[in-house]
Amino acid sequence: VERALRRVEREGGARHRVLEDIVVGVHQEEVERIECETEGEPRTLAPELAPHKARLQELRRATARFTELKFGLTSMWESCGFNAPETWARGAYDVVALTAEGVRVVDHKTGRRYPEHLDQLRFYAVAALVWQPKAPRVVAEAWYIDEPPSAPALRHELTRDRLVLEMAHFEERAARMSTLRKIEATPNARCRWCHLNRANGGACDAGVT
Repeated sequence: VERALRRVEREGGARHRVLEDIVVGVHQEEVERIECETEGEPRTLAPELAPHKARLQELRRATARFTELKFGLTSMWESCGFNAPETWARGAYDVVALTAEGVRVVDHKTGRRYPEHLDQLRFYAVAALVWQPKAPRVVAEAWYIDEPPSAPALRHELTRDRLVLEMAHFEERAARMSTLRKIEATPNARCRWCHLNRANGGACDAGVT
């Protein structure tokens, strides 16, 4: 199980890095494949990146682009360092772009879609509006790079007038977590990857094997 998990993480990480490097223009060869033509013949994008050609082009037109940008938030919803003593919540954007319309956040996903991905986008959107206090809105998307081009990205939009409501949502969840004295097991299909599963050498019998 551990070997399989490491392989999945390694392959997914490599694809993430290529996508992110293209956005900021590190891999010039791949950038040219997206943006240029040679002798009237359109250059082709690497097969594994082809579904995201239009999306990548759009991101590269943004005013400013950042990849693997870590952030921290205090309990008062103020920006702070990722490892600062006052950090209450933290995260890292795969790609974040500043545009005339606001902020755009992209999270690259490999594998299946899970319901909690939307919660992640909601949190990223809140953090982005805190980070950019003059931005009127943020669009956060999850790109599922293993899916065919026709599959839509998971998308969440947050405007500044709803920011306080979204903050309250996460504050309520954090309060519940911080007051728990016992965390109940929630068996699901992903238990097979968990190091606490008895099948993987842990002590938990609740997991699905």
